[in-house]
Amino acid sequence: MQKPSIFAAGATAVALVAIALTVGGCNPSATTTERRLKPGEIDPAFIALAGAEPPSLSTASFLDKFRKKPATVAAVVESLHAHNKYTSWFETIRFGKTESVERYALLRSGKVLVGRHDAVELPAKPTWRENPLGDRNWRSLYHCLRWLLPAIWVGQDTGDAEALRFAEGYVLDYLRKNPPSGWLYPWGDQRTAERAKVMVTLLEALRRQKLLTDDSARLLAGSLWEYGNLLASRRFYSFATNHGLFQNEALLDIALAMPEFKESYTWRNLALARMDDQLVRNVSVGGVHTEGATGYHAFTLSHFENYVRYATSHGMPISRTMASRLLGMVNFQLAICRPDGTYPMIGDTERVKAPFAKMRSLLTRLGSVGAFGSDVTMTLRARRCGQMLRFIESQGVKGTRPAGSAAFAKEGYFVLRPAARAGAGPATELFFNAAQFSGVHGHYDALSLCYSAGGKDFLVDSGKFTYAADRRREYFRSTAAHSTILVNDQNQDKASPKVIDVQLSGSFDYVEAEHFGYAGIRCNRAILHLANGWTVVVDEVQANDPMSCAVLWHLHPEAKLKHETDRTIAVMGDQRLHIVPLPGGGRRDVARGQRTPMAGWVSFKYGEITPRSVLRFSGSGKRVAFVTVLVPTTAGKGKVTASLIEATFGEQYAVRIRHDGREASVRIDRRRVPRRITVD
Repeated sequence: MQKPSIFAAGATAVALVAIALTVGGCNPSATTTERRLKPGEIDPAFIALAGAEPPSLSTASFLDKFRKKPATVAAVVESLHAHNKYTSWFETIRFGKTESVERYALLRSGKVLVGRHDAVELPAKPTWRENPLGDRNWRSLYHCLRWLLPAIWVGQDTGDAEALRFAEGYVLDYLRKNPPSGWLYPWGDQRTAERAKVMVTLLEALRRQKLLTDDSARLLAGSLWEYGNLLASRRFYSFATNHGLFQNEALLDIALAMPEFKESYTWRNLALARMDDQLVRNVSVGGVHTEGATGYHAFTLSHFENYVRYATSHGMPISRTMASRLLGMVNFQLAICRPDGTYPMIGDTERVKAPFAKMRSLLTRLGSVGAFGSDVTMTLRARRCGQMLRFIESQGVKGTRPAGSAAFAKEGYFVLRPAARAGAGPATELFFNAAQFSGVHGHYDALSLCYSAGGKDFLVDSGKFTYAADRRREYFRSTAAHSTILVNDQNQDKASPKVIDVQLSGSFDYVEAEHFGYAGIRCNRAILHLANGWTVVVDEVQANDPMSCAVLWHLHPEAKLKHETDRTIAVMGDQRLHIVPLPGGGRRDVARGQRTPMAGWVSFKYGEITPRSVLRFSGSGKRVAFVTVLVPTTAGKGKVTASLIEATFGEQYAVRIRHDGREASVRIDRRRVPRRITVD
């Protein structure tokens, strides 16, 4: 979700941008003496200011300084960069030359490829209000101008002046038609930052090819000065979302590209301090990103790898705090990885591989610059992560197997993955989400779970599908789109789950959490995952007044359902998942690809939607309990039987399960914490 612009309702863009440019910089004090920093050093005076409103900088225009000089602006800019030998942010992280050539050829054919959207016609004379797909994400990326980078790189790599003039024409046209005094949309925090980095990349390419004209130099340099002041402003800065990363990257890019700006010293230090602050604010000590989406954890991890690559190439510091949090992020990413290299689709997430190359690069670079120092614990953690990474990348041929089950209790994420045993049945994995609600990329999905067995994803989360503000977006974020407890057919209201108990042992894993995301109603879920993959899920809903509630099980689109009197069997290839509600689980309903109201949909890729089956077991009253048994099997392995031996609301539950000559009797005593779990 886009962070609201600083341009508040009722105020004009002209006035507010003027204010932002006036107070935009961040000078630690009026008496601070600028000094030359050693490689890898942050001025200590700026660290405390990463989250504080700065005093004002001089409002003298950078262009005014040039007008007082006899040399042309172009000559001065060329002299600035002649000794700087600067490598821009985008050049540091650029994609391959072949892809650049192909994308530039597409641009020259009159088509533009924006993000991962389909190619559309590129207007020769854009108004910059185009949105041919009617898509919110396309529109935002269009204003970022990153789609022009292939033209810049082709021109830089081959000396093709026409390619650089092509990119230059669109960038300058954009700057002329979208000044700070114009309409508000272009000045979103992320869009502003991304454009700034494109401008730096273009300026550097024009300089290298000696194609920088006076007009281009004036407009690019003046715009970068304006953008720098705006990005430095606390009023414009996004502290709580990943957009702050983009802003810090851009501010640093401008500061290093334009050392003649007297504000550049300030901008450099402020960006470095804010980057550390971003990590501390938005990544837990355990290394988990707080946006409530596993996809954005991977996204942020990849962005910080870009930052470490850029920073180390320019001799800038990587703090011990940053190194520690980044190691934690790698560890979490590896812990939630499935055997095929993907990870659970929690929140706004697509089905993609984990960023293994980014993780490998991050570990290598942190080690090469001595970011761990003499900290033995961090060094050993880095080695352990490296060995787990090798294991996953080589599909178990090399390296060290990641730990089985993992609990990130403070963050609310649990991976229940019992060690495989001979004759135990299909290998299983359960991901339980008891994280705090995040209004950015998180969903209303507290106490939801994902489940796989025998390499098949049986229970999967909804995915993100779209960022468009419509009923489809509302559905994919809704409680009804997740395998969790639904009350009165309403969304949870920013649930804040409390973890009650966690027990990870060799014979079973047990996790219990609850929330009050429905006013006056307690929703409690307890999961007992046995070493053989059999799972007992106990859901309790308690209210002061009668209510209706349901437990939902969202299946993979490829799962074919076979309904029996007392169970539903999901079939995927030779794998089966028996979903057995005890003692009957209330009324059973099934929906698949329902449009009004929406039910039974999943999205593995942005913009694509696929029908899938959702099981719903319903009940009503003031106190309702659901006990569900999940048993994975392979074809032809006999019938599963499950029976409820005892059920006392809030106190005890006992279940007996039989399959293929094996039997387990389990008892959950909930009258104290830690819970007393018995498995026979």
